[in-house]
Amino acid sequence: MLEVCGRFLFRGSETQVRMGNMLDILGRLKNAKNLDNRYTLMIESALFACKPPESAIQRKVYTPTQLFIRKLLFNDLTESNLDRVLKKLRRLHWPEVQPYVLKCILKVCKGRYTQVPLVAGITQGLSRYHPGLAVELVDMILEQCRQGLEENVLSRHQQRVAQMRLLGELYGFRQVSSVVIFDTLYLLIFFGYDNPENYKEAYALDPLND
Repeated sequence: MLEVCGRFLFRGSETQVRMGNMLDILGRLKNAKNLDNRYTLMIESALFACKPPESAIQRKVYTPTQLFIRKLLFNDLTESNLDRVLKKLRRLHWPEVQPYVLKCILKVCKGRYTQVPLVAGITQGLSRYHPGLAVELVDMILEQCRQGLEENVLSRHQQRVAQMRLLGELYGFRQVSSVVIFDTLYLLIFFGYDNPENYKEAYALDPLND
């Protein structure tokens, strides 16, 4: 009962007091009686399911400039106001904000998938005035892609899809050459299988039929 509905009863306003008293009594009985370790673990698991320990959640602290950049790229950026967002980004002190702008662009996978082409358009617009931006962005995308292939963590697959979409959109905006696109494509397909001696390790990391 505690594991299934104890959390609900403890959080409910009408039953919180009685449920809290019941948990306290159960905890005191567990300490008072000499129970087998198996039963002690079962009781502790049930108590933990009802009343997990409160852990302090550390929230990230952003500067006003970082909040402004996040608002522009994650909230305000639409197809109709792309030029307006681009103008506002250009007004910022670029040597100071460039690393954080790149970091936010790479986080596009956490936002809407339809926003990827807009972010590529922002990158093209900024590259006219800051030529090194696109080069640095593509290097970061390729590095994260390579790292994701080496680790092959399931939770990062969707992130890699969004990053590859961004790379393709950058090619559409002429920020990337076709050589980089085809090299990345062959890397995704043949990673680990370029050396016959590594076939066993490569198959364990990335099976052929996956």
